[in-house]
Amino acid sequence: MVANPVTGASYAKMDGETAVADATPKWADSTKMVFPEELPMEYEYTRPKIYVRDCYPEYYKGIIRMLESTIVKRITVTGTPGIGKSIFYGYFLKRYSFENPLVTIVTVSFTKDGDTSFMKEVVVWRNNIVADEARWGIGLMVQVYSKAVKEATGGVIHLYDGPHNMVPSRDRICCFTSPNKSWFSQNKKDQGHLLMFMPEWSLQELQTAAEVLALRMDPERRGLSLNEMPLVADLVQERFHVFVGVGRECLATSALFVKECEKDIDEVIENFKETDQIQRVLEVNENIVFHHFICHYNPDPNDPFWYTVGEPSVYVKRWLVKRVLRLLSARKEDIVAYLRKKNLGVLRSLFEAGVHENLKGGCTIEAFGLDGPARGMNVTIKQSNDTCFFGSDFSAAELVSDKYHVDVTPHPSLT
Repeated sequence: MVANPVTGASYAKMDGETAVADATPKWADSTKMVFPEELPMEYEYTRPKIYVRDCYPEYYKGIIRMLESTIVKRITVTGTPGIGKSIFYGYFLKRYSFENPLVTIVTVSFTKDGDTSFMKEVVVWRNNIVADEARWGIGLMVQVYSKAVKEATGGVIHLYDGPHNMVPSRDRICCFTSPNKSWFSQNKKDQGHLLMFMPEWSLQELQTAAEVLALRMDPERRGLSLNEMPLVADLVQERFHVFVGVGRECLATSALFVKECEKDIDEVIENFKETDQIQRVLEVNENIVFHHFICHYNPDPNDPFWYTVGEPSVYVKRWLVKRVLRLLSARKEDIVAYLRKKNLGVLRSLFEAGVHENLKGGCTIEAFGLDGPARGMNVTIKQSNDTCFFGSDFSAAELVSDKYHVDVTPHPSLT
């Protein structure tokens, strides 16, 4: 019997080049797993453990099934940036190394400089432990890489984190990367290559992960007592209304990091110079590769090799519409022509954005009853410093006096 240093389980060597595990690893049925710290990554993961999403085992089985076919040799696991494809890469390594202890696993991280991809680190795994590695020097990394492939007597699989330019001619490869135009184009006509799209997180999944990992989030709200600090689940929900199911932002422990991510979205939106560009994004007709900060991949639940482009979050929609209004303010004569050719959904978004902007900024409304006296009643609304988005489960007990509250529950169209 040979002990498994990664999982604590053991396996028995058989005749030939196979091994059979005789114990289930401790993390197999758990919602969290110790992350392999030696794993080379495009962007470092600093937490000791990860949350094991429900989709991980199914995606793992699907990849293995495809790579065992005679046609598919390469799979790219992709999706909306920030949903944890590199975390799944770590899960894949630990599970595959446990189930295939004699297979040589070559893990490589890549980094980009413009449109060019460079090898960053190489770590070779065999019998569930690190057999060789190179953390610097392109010559040394290539040497370790080539040596590992040459000495792989029990088979070899390549796991890449980040887009790359290396495509082994015969070996199996699984690449974990965000949408990358050059990498997608490079493999577009390759019948042995498949794109597999990972789903975004649901709100409940994010809140559960925060609880399981016992995350401590900095809300960046000065002057509040401990009792006044928002709950982690509430912070996650607030971020969800902006970033939708992107785990990187929704589960971030630094409020400053989240603010910087919001600035990134704002910068992308400010770079739109034409209203038609924004219109295509609102109608989900724009190329997501260029606007993945504000749009999202939604894989088919029954077939992750197919996807649709999801619309921006409610919050991002408001930013987009406000950008449209700013662009149009310089060309007021074009407003009527612009509105006449737009669909009802966009008109509704424009109207809602204008109303919310005025109400949040503070104003006085003169209200008249439809069948009342001719004289109206003035209602003064104070300026709000922050916005609170809420859904159908919102209760009066959650009202906050200094926030402007926006209902994001979908409602039937009024016609």
